[in-house]
Amino acid sequence: MRNLRTKIFHHTPLARNKRLFHKGAMLELDILDVAFGGKGIAKVPTDDGDFTVFVPNAIAGQRVRARVSLCKRRHAEARITAVLSRAPEEIEVPYQAIPGAP
Repeated sequence: MRNLRTKIFHHTPLARNKRLFHKGAMLELDILDVAFGGKGIAKVPTDDGDFTVFVPNAIAGQRVRARVSLCKRRHAEARITAVLSRAPEEIEVPYQAIPGAP
């Protein structure tokens, strides 16, 4: 009987609407660190504490604009749409229009 009450509680509309962000939301994030899998970590301050956002292909120190692609109760994942400011560790890679050309 206890499990039935838990299931009913978790499927109420109120529990679903507690998410801070929804898929497709645009965010401006400061990347603070890099996780084990290589995703950048950003924290968004909320009333309940910091909300974690993971951003693939981000470098610590970057400020990015990102679109939320997955939102869970305790974290979200977002994809970069634009890099607003570069990280101090980023270097300019020389670009050659033709591979192998001097």
